[in-house]
Amino acid sequence: METHFGFRRSPDWEDPSVLQVNREAPHVLWGAFHNAEAARTSRRMTGPLALDLDGTWAFRLVPSPAVAEPFWEEEFNDRDWSGIRVPGSWEMQGFGEPAYTNTFYPWRNDADEHHMIRPHILEPDRDVRPDPPRIPSDNPTGCYRRTFRMPEAWRDMDVFLAFDGVETAFRCWVNGTPAGYAQDSKLPSEFQITSLVRAGDNRLAVQVFRYAASSYLEDQDYWHLCGIHRSVRVFARPKRRIVDYRILAEPEGFIRSEADGLHAGGRLWMDVTVNRFPGYADYRIRAEVYGPDDRWLCSAEADIAASAQYRQDRVPTANTARLALRLEEVTLWTPETPVLYRVVLTLLSPDGSGIDWEGCRAGFHRIRIEAGILTLNERRLLVQGVNRHEHDSRTGRTLSREDMEAEIRCMKRMGINSVRTSHYPDDPAWYDLCDAAGLLLVAECNLETHGVLGELTHDPSWSGAFLDRLVRMAVLYKNHPCIYAWSLGNESGVGPNHAAMAGWIREYDPSRICQYEAGDPGRSVSDIRGCMYATQDHILRMLADASDDRPIILVEYLYQIRNSGGGLHRFLDLADRFPRFQGGLYLGFQGQVSGAGPAGRHLVPGLRRRFRRGDPGSPGSALHDPQWPGPVQPGMEARGIRSAACVLPPPFPGARVRQPVGPGRTSRPVSGDEPQPGPGFLPLRCIVRDSRKRRRRRGRRIPDPGHRGRGEPARVVRCAI
Repeated sequence: METHFGFRRSPDWEDPSVLQVNREAPHVLWGAFHNAEAARTSRRMTGPLALDLDGTWAFRLVPSPAVAEPFWEEEFNDRDWSGIRVPGSWEMQGFGEPAYTNTFYPWRNDADEHHMIRPHILEPDRDVRPDPPRIPSDNPTGCYRRTFRMPEAWRDMDVFLAFDGVETAFRCWVNGTPAGYAQDSKLPSEFQITSLVRAGDNRLAVQVFRYAASSYLEDQDYWHLCGIHRSVRVFARPKRRIVDYRILAEPEGFIRSEADGLHAGGRLWMDVTVNRFPGYADYRIRAEVYGPDDRWLCSAEADIAASAQYRQDRVPTANTARLALRLEEVTLWTPETPVLYRVVLTLLSPDGSGIDWEGCRAGFHRIRIEAGILTLNERRLLVQGVNRHEHDSRTGRTLSREDMEAEIRCMKRMGINSVRTSHYPDDPAWYDLCDAAGLLLVAECNLETHGVLGELTHDPSWSGAFLDRLVRMAVLYKNHPCIYAWSLGNESGVGPNHAAMAGWIREYDPSRICQYEAGDPGRSVSDIRGCMYATQDHILRMLADASDDRPIILVEYLYQIRNSGGGLHRFLDLADRFPRFQGGLYLGFQGQVSGAGPAGRHLVPGLRRRFRRGDPGSPGSALHDPQWPGPVQPGMEARGIRSAACVLPPPFPGARVRQPVGPGRTSRPVSGDEPQPGPGFLPLRCIVRDSRKRRRRRGRRIPDPGHRGRGEPARVVRCAI
């Protein structure tokens, strides 16, 4: 990892075939529980087997990896380094500059450097283009150091180092020895460091690269920020342990009760995999199920298979146990009734004692497409959703659990029932919160190649990187009942690499739908038609197309930019009239602007500087859009139906808020003593009402070239109706 080993011609971070070094294989999020009671009642990574490394680290930002000192060495002196908060992006803490782009990659696109190429040498004035996988030689690199103390009790266990999110790519050392390399900035990476740690103090060093070959796959329309932006921890697991498990909770028969919701019988299928050690087939797996009231319901045990067969649908694969349990009656998981059950898994030694435990929540529901209609628990699903970026006006990409809970409360009050994790996987805590709150998720993998359009999906050399991003996300989050669709990314064209992703996910998880929008993909890639910003007329043409009866759910519509966003009622009317049109997801939920302090002073000057219009060759020139004289289209960072710094006021009596929707569209008055929407965002009902009163609108419509079909202007309303 330190050198090219005599064979490699480029460093790991500049080679698209190197996705990781020493990273653990994909698996569900481990809990590191120390007994069955903790697995039943505790949150993951909160017990004595986990050590939180969040806090202040020593930090230095250097212009490129080539000039970095050997800071990973144990005896390196970092006393003159700065301190930095982890998790957190370094641009939000005074190091370097952030960059906001829409379609361009966040580097100089006019430079005559090796990462750019001129397709027309006979016409030198024509555009230069990015040249994947080459990256700029000017590659800001963050160097991190800290010490942690390993408990003596972990001496006979395997120890792991986990990063929940690092942007863009990174490598790490423990006590001066290389531990691993990883990319995909929005998924966790874990490394086994058992042989590298010692009881007592240990030195951890991390090197983070702003640009890597993987940057070509992460060209999202957002603020490009770098650093360790999610939590870091060290934890211990038994030498013989559960490494992965899959839980499928499905209803059997439906019983509708007006008094207490939708019920059914329920079946649980579980495949539980252990690591391979001598004698693993002599061990057993026990599964116990607890109800929403924490009452024990049932349990089962199964042997661990010694070897695999040709097919896995009939028997489990090697070092895996399969269990099936039946419950007489369960309450189904829906956005209105997000009822969760608890499953506790125990690895039993040959003498019957428990040696490892994992816990997981499960929700009984069924997602199907029947006669061209997407159903949830045999009822037509109407999607009233939003696209959501992880963004805070003060901390950038880093959000606390309390921040996420506040977002969900806003969404539920506004009647939002679905979220697309645009355009990358979110913090692991987000999925747990959506399970509990009843928010349906389109889980999108971290893939967008807008700057080179569909070039990479047709390039076989990038096929492994495409598939890796989907595989890791699906394996990680497969047990969350809130996820109803897997998304293959955003604005990356469509080609063989996307077809490979679609084929894999359909075989791996047939219980959910697969979706993708860019390039108007057919059935082989997407189970729905998700045309961005389709006008009402275009939706009618899709509905009339006899050759394609897929459900229509717009992945983005009603672009919430400046004073747009009106006309929602026109789409709702179509959803009422045509069962196959099943709504869509706003762009977006919250703006990505910097916070403002007293007298309007921005808390983060770096975010503000990026909106200055610069000459070609200036730091902002990489952000230049040919349609606009400035670095980015005006207002793109401020789009959203909720401001970036939302504060909820006292409730407004008589307000009407759209409620979560199952089989049809409904709304009800909310009493004055319930929490209400306040300044900073628009209730969906508010937008419906305003768009029908165009003559009374006082807001001036701002022309928006290139955004046709993205909704009518809507007057900005600062409180509930």
